[in-house]
Amino acid sequence: MLKPCLLSGEGEVDLRARSLEMAARIFRASIGQLAVPVADILKSDEFKAFCAVRGRAVKPLSPLFDVTYYIKKIPFQTGLDMNPVLHFCRFGPIHGQAPSLLFDATFVRRQLGLSSPRQAVVRDEDAVPTASLADAEASLVPYSDIVELFVALLENIEPPYLSPHPLFDPTIWHEFNEGVPNENPAASFVRTRDFRGRPFSPFFSISYFARTRPYLRGGEINPLLCYLTECAAGKAADVNPMFHAGYYHHARGISVGDALSHFLTIGRHMGLPPNPFADQELGIDEAARVYESLGELYLDYLRCDAELAGARASRTSD
Repeated sequence: MLKPCLLSGEGEVDLRARSLEMAARIFRASIGQLAVPVADILKSDEFKAFCAVRGRAVKPLSPLFDVTYYIKKIPFQTGLDMNPVLHFCRFGPIHGQAPSLLFDATFVRRQLGLSSPRQAVVRDEDAVPTASLADAEASLVPYSDIVELFVALLENIEPPYLSPHPLFDPTIWHEFNEGVPNENPAASFVRTRDFRGRPFSPFFSISYFARTRPYLRGGEINPLLCYLTECAAGKAADVNPMFHAGYYHHARGISVGDALSHFLTIGRHMGLPPNPFADQELGIDEAARVYESLGELYLDYLRCDAELAGARASRTSD
């Protein structure tokens, strides 16, 4: 695995060149010119002009890079004195700060099949390991840091799409929205300002979200970003009528901000119920818990299929 470090001398030059190259790839993907060689982007006047801009004066390229969010997460004066995209490309592998609230590096890494080295090694003493720890680490080098993961997302412009977050399904969003050619669907999702009748996840109910938050203007607030902001503020916010975040937090002793995503990626594999009544409603007894896999059963239980069907019907009638 690539281990972040501060280099000097020749290594420092290489690291700066690499960070500039990654910034050029972000710039290239953001303007929809992936066919243009990175070397040409680096020499272009447009990219050089972009690199010269500092702090909040930087106009967002891809909406998936939230300049305001990122600047708030790094030292204040640094955020004003540097181009935030260049700062991310230079120091992202060191501090691991995501470029937006929507970007979950662990989730992107999992989609790329890059499990952690410890997971890749067989622990059963009687089994023959399929890979050594060194081999597992080596396999992670291409996407070992958050910058490369982010670039991989931006450059993923054709199906099968990468998703930046467990609660965003790019295939569902692409089905209900035309989007922009040569762009990951997540970018158009962040850019959108009307979410009525436009589902983006089988587990996030837009209607339930709106019904439980009457103080928000209907359809104009990005519901997923609003939910993630609530989670970051320590609120146990529910966005699925069958998932009770408060129960998941307190009854199971799990301390996470986004409880629903934690359940989808980890909790369901551990057999943790999404609410206090789920096992009773699903007819799960102790025998079933021991001998059956409950992950898919819980996912079917949480799916907002009626809402997806309604959106399809509405789209057909239009």
